[in-house]
Amino acid sequence: MHRQKEATTAPSRDSWSQSKAQEMFGSMLEAGNAICAMCSLNLADATLKDVEANDTESPRPKLSECLHLVCGSCLTEENESTRCPVCQPIAHCLGYRVSFTPTESLASETKETLPTMKPGEVPTKIVALMESLKSLKAHDKCVVFSYWTYTLDLIESSFTSDSIQYTRVDGRLSSKKRNTAIQEFQEDPSIRVILVSITCGGTGLDLTAGSVVYLMEPQWNPMMEEQALCRVHRMGQNKEVTTIRYRMKNSFEEQVVTVQERKKDLAALTFSNGKISEADVGAARLQYLRAALG
Repeated sequence: MHRQKEATTAPSRDSWSQSKAQEMFGSMLEAGNAICAMCSLNLADATLKDVEANDTESPRPKLSECLHLVCGSCLTEENESTRCPVCQPIAHCLGYRVSFTPTESLASETKETLPTMKPGEVPTKIVALMESLKSLKAHDKCVVFSYWTYTLDLIESSFTSDSIQYTRVDGRLSSKKRNTAIQEFQEDPSIRVILVSITCGGTGLDLTAGSVVYLMEPQWNPMMEEQALCRVHRMGQNKEVTTIRYRMKNSFEEQVVTVQERKKDLAALTFSNGKISEADVGAARLQYLRAALG
């Protein structure tokens, strides 16, 4: 049974560091927008599993403070300096090599720099999430999905302040660490919550220990949400699963939900077993375009 409830700017030069470059690269991978500025290769297409399956280390790309990303194949001896090879003739932008699988020390450094919030600065969604978690039974386990790693950082900061035991899965983790995090959530009774980046939690994860799912924001692609929910509501799940969806009233998120519904209607019409007229298809597409354009 499944119940549902509705409820990049460039960093400054002073703050640009190896850890910041790695963190930004992880965000680019999760957003599917890690594109080489020289050859236009999208590095997000190279999954962690593919990279780690190779015995030889894959050439590491370089990310500069101007946010120009250059893949390892495009880096030559001439542009191997610490400067951005794209901006080098004009500007001197500091760049760092980044990795698909961050090291333990880098992960620890990132974890230590979680954002801090004063009581009045906590976003309303996170306030609602914390209140909901506190109202659950002690044995309930929860899965929190978000597209934005910064949102997960804010939630993680709140969990740390309230001594809530949790684990986390996002694009910055290697496959080994990701599997460890999932195993802890599945088997350790003290771990009540797992934070998951929805871009890497859509497929291949078994999160059936959870019985409450939180979607922190609506996605333009409704299938991304459905795939994430299937990580919890799948074979082996023997509990009732409740889904809680957060969206801001009178914000663009309501428009996202409207577009979602139009996409679902268009998909249902497209794959309908009945006979579909051109007028029906045209009307459905027109409704979708009107919703998309506001």
